[in-house]
Amino acid sequence: MKEAKKFLLLPALDSDEDERHHVSLFPDMCRNKETEWIRPAPLHIENLPAPPDGFVGRQLDMFNIVSTLIKKSRRIVSVIGEKGIGKSAIVKKAIHYLADRGSFADGILHIHIAKNSSIEMIADELVSEHEERSFRKKHPQPLTPSERHLFVNDNDNDDAKQSTDKARSGKRMKRRTTQFGNFNDKNNFESIASHICRILRSSECLIVFDDLEENCEIWPLMSKILRQCHKVRFLLTCVSPLSSLLKDETGVHDYPEHVLRVTKMTIHETARMIRSRASRTNVRVDDLVNNYSAELATVSTPIKILKVVSKLDIMEVCKEAFEV
Repeated sequence: MKEAKKFLLLPALDSDEDERHHVSLFPDMCRNKETEWIRPAPLHIENLPAPPDGFVGRQLDMFNIVSTLIKKSRRIVSVIGEKGIGKSAIVKKAIHYLADRGSFADGILHIHIAKNSSIEMIADELVSEHEERSFRKKHPQPLTPSERHLFVNDNDNDDAKQSTDKARSGKRMKRRTTQFGNFNDKNNFESIASHICRILRSSECLIVFDDLEENCEIWPLMSKILRQCHKVRFLLTCVSPLSSLLKDETGVHDYPEHVLRVTKMTIHETARMIRSRASRTNVRVDDLVNNYSAELATVSTPIKILKVVSKLDIMEVCKEAFEV
């Protein structure tokens, strides 16, 4: 009874004529009445991928990346390591840390390099990310219901004429959706790179190329941006240093690359990540470290840890669960 009194929202009825319980708590939300639009919180200017779930440890790697990027002299920073070791996860956490503190005046542009991406595809995504950030900076508030019809999608051919007419009146908000396959009717590298350098010439930003493959011919674009855009810096994630892949490229030694190697997780970090991902409640960090330290050392990469977690969903903690 004592506990129940803590949650008494309305007083008890004194009589049948007591109307205190009939008072609407939200009168504006009644039927057949227009409600006032409550504008949501402003959009975050940076259009970054969400940080990974269940991220644990890696404080030393995070410190190395952040402290290196803060130094103005480091224009190319490469985070290297074997596949599945967690390079992308660490970089995502690091760029969110930097973005929240406004470390780059013109923001951070994150580009995930898909497999077999051409330089035209990478350039198109880079420009799209830049213009998405510019749009958010110019229009920080989400569109209200009355403003949604003002949004223009240039890919919609049916509304092309209508978009042109209203664009002339200056009342429509536009986002560019240029495809470089039809860039000025020329599909050549020089026109692409020149356009990117024009929009980034005075920008102080960080460009992140995530999951860079060995066969990706990205250096011609990077070198031109480095030459013409003096305040732009690059953060790369790759298996090998960029300089080792570009031994014969011209100008590769003009901009020294700073290499940071990501090592495997410690036993305690591995145990903590297994505990954070496992659905079983009987999985404890201390028990894992004390009883399965040798097994933890063999699965000290995130990709292997996920395989262990999937096994723990169908079996008890045992040595067989760490055989991946």
